[in-house]
Amino acid sequence: MGQSINRQNQHMLERLNAAQRAVRQLIDLGVTVTHIDIESSMPSIWIQREPSGRLANQLRVSDARTTIRPAPGGGRESVTSIAVNGCRITWSRHP
Repeated sequence: MGQSINRQNQHMLERLNAAQRAVRQLIDLGVTVTHIDIESSMPSIWIQREPSGRLANQLRVSDARTTIRPAPGGGRESVTSIAVNGCRITWSRHP
């Protein structure tokens, strides 16, 4: 008891806490979360579909960044990300 936590474990706890706060916010907004990756410097949370309407305004989708990349199985897909609570919220579309 009272054992100090090392830097790496502290860093992982901070990422988990940030991801949990962001996921809670997304769930409260009615968004479906498909998977979470806390391995990168900023946790990535993937959502089912692109936010639209009032939800897009709440998530500040106007600040999003989009890239085009090869899609699994061929073709291309656009991948869009925004920042929420220190996490990267990401969704993809097949044009």
